Amino acid sequence: MESLDLKKLAAEVSAQHGIRIDPDDPMMAVITLNRLVFERAVDEAVTRLKMSADEIDRAAGRIQVRAGAALAQEVKEFAAAIEQKTASGIDSIVAVAARKQPSGRSLLNAGTIAIVLVWAAVAFVAGVYVGTALFGTGPCKG
Repeated sequence: MESLDLKKLAAEVSAQHGIRIDPDDPMMAVITLNRLVFERAVDEAVTRLKMSADEIDRAAGRIQVRAGAALAQEVKEFAAAIEQKTASGIDSIVAVAARKQPSGRSLLNAGTIAIVLVWAAVAFVAGVYVGTALFGTGPCKG
């Protein structure tokens, strides 16, 4: 803290209260003593506040670690449940597929559908290409 200007303080007391006090008056020693005690009390309070803030930070860190561990455990359990459900679903699909023997006719239909889908995709891409070439907006700007 700044040191007190005792002359200025004595002049202020004289002006406000009409009492003449000299800078070397014993009352000024009491004012200085009060200031020193106050500064020490403030320093101690600041130190305690810093210690409390540090403890709060450490506690917050511990809470974050605990929360992270709890969340990781929940994610692990959730992943295990998903894995179990997925395996169960795959097993039931395999069981249904094993019971249902595909006939030659259904395989032929699946192949035909695949060929039609491929040709439809080729026709779509060709149409987009020709359309952009005609309107001058695509890679074939002329």
